[in-house]
Amino acid sequence: MYAYLKGTLAARLNDSVVIENNNVGYQVHAAPELLERFGAIGKDITVFTHLHVREDVLMLYGFPTQEDRSMFELLITVSGIGPKVASAMVGTLSPGEFALAVITG
Repeated sequence: MYAYLKGTLAARLNDSVVIENNNVGYQVHAAPELLERFGAIGKDITVFTHLHVREDVLMLYGFPTQEDRSMFELLITVSGIGPKVASAMVGTLSPGEFALAVITG
C-alpha cells in the first residue's frame, strides 16, 4: 500500500523511527540493527515500507533500501517467520549475505 515515505527523520526510538512528512509524523517500525542505517535526525530520508495487516493491528515496517524490503517480504512468506523476526534478520544479514547463506545451505 505504501511503497516508501520521503521526509525528515524526526526521531529514533527503541524499535522505530518517526518520519515527518507534511506536518504528519509516521511511526515506522524497524529492527534495532537497522535504525542507524536511516541516517541522522533532522536529515531528509527515504524509507521503503511494508504495511503489515493483522486482525487487530496495522504496523508499518521500514527499510533503508528496496532490497532490504524485498528480503523482508520474502521472509514473511515462510511459515513460522513473522514480521519482527524477519525485520531482525534483515538487520543482521544483507540481502547478498542471506542469498549466499541459502545457496550454501
